[in-house]
Amino acid sequence: MLARWRPFDEFFNLYRDIDNMFRRVFYDLTRDLEEWFAPRSEEEGLPRLSSSWIPVEAFVDQGKLHLRVEVPGVDPKDLDISVTGNQLTIRGRKTFDRKVEEANFIRREIAYGSFERVIPLPEGVNTDQIEATYRNGVLELVMPAPAALEVKKVQVKVLEAPRAAEAAAK
Repeated sequence: MLARWRPFDEFFNLYRDIDNMFRRVFYDLTRDLEEWFAPRSEEEGLPRLSSSWIPVEAFVDQGKLHLRVEVPGVDPKDLDISVTGNQLTIRGRKTFDRKVEEANFIRREIAYGSFERVIPLPEGVNTDQIEATYRNGVLELVMPAPAALEVKKVQVKVLEAPRAAEAAAK
């Protein structure tokens, strides 16, 4: 069966795809901006902590997988770490322990409240051997690294150029 080619249909499809892409991007952006600017924690009227602002770094060193999570100002007793399947969840709460009148604030850039960060772990991690330490506002989780995360060196082979190409270059 032959179908009639309609060239403008391709333009409409392209328009729809680009429109969908912008909707997805701006939905995520506006959601993050709403968390940062608009809401305040109910009890203190202070900026609320957003999970997207909890920085994490992961690296492998000497056969161990290290996850470092910056949680400055969070009391280690207020941290809860759990593992479900291959997902590590870190929950915590950063509190403001002083009573300051609303009129006395000059600037508010430090966020407070509860947060949760879910970090997918690579396949093969033995979650029974995770060790957690906290020092100077940094939570570090260390566990044996699976073999798939080992750094493998790749040898670069140098090929000789063909003689004709060398002659043409001269």
